[in-house]
Amino acid sequence: HGLNREIKQRLRLFAEHKADTLFAYNQTQRKRPVPGIVLMIDNFVELYKHAPALVESHLFPLLARSSGAGIAVVATNNTRSGLPVAVLNYFNNQLTFRHSDPDVYFDILGKRVPVFGVLPGRGYLRVSGARPLVLQAALPLDAGLPAPDMESPGVSSLDDLIGKMASASARLNQAAPALLPDPVAALPLSPPLASLMQEIWDRAEPPRGTTALIGVDQELQPALIELSEDSTHWQVLGPRRSGKTTLLRNLVLSLAERFSPEEVAFV
Repeated sequence: HGLNREIKQRLRLFAEHKADTLFAYNQTQRKRPVPGIVLMIDNFVELYKHAPALVESHLFPLLARSSGAGIAVVATNNTRSGLPVAVLNYFNNQLTFRHSDPDVYFDILGKRVPVFGVLPGRGYLRVSGARPLVLQAALPLDAGLPAPDMESPGVSSLDDLIGKMASASARLNQAAPALLPDPVAALPLSPPLASLMQEIWDRAEPPRGTTALIGVDQELQPALIELSEDSTHWQVLGPRRSGKTTLLRNLVLSLAERFSPEEVAFV
């Protein structure tokens, strides 16, 4: 009830000030800005299964009507099944962690991509209209979380390969330093969120808008998701223990670090 009432009030307020979006309104009303709202739902399908009436009467309409009101929805699910297709279409941005079936990636991303091994937090990010990017989710600030399982087949085999390559490189450097190839930077397995935040927010020109930092992309740059564009909803997909909830924590922590409650509110 509260969020749908908030949408009505915001749209009426924006119309009175001839503003099409939250950003346009705040640009002209700097003394009385309206905060962006991020609604996070961990396992949307499970919520729908146990409270269908609530979801159909309140959350589905919210997804449809929040365009321009400055309300972004970020929802996690194990798969795309379980929600009506019309509702899935409101999630115009996708982030997916590992799946054993390559056809699942195609359904989510719209193109064929390589399938990862068991690398916790490794996935693909697809912003509407752009090609998918490889992503490694960061470790949250509270370092009490367990480290990635280095005994799992995907991680251990990769770790062995890196070790063998390092040994071969050292031998080559001793035998013929001039033949040593240029180093290739690899996507880290567990980038710390704290150092990434310091790097990105301390830049001379930090990202504008309601931007959340979630990890590192395939270009070894901080992976950012924009939550202040019109109708910007995100769906985060992946099996259990793949990194979905960790990513939500990254999103909250990075936004809370940069924005005051007057600028961004969480639900």
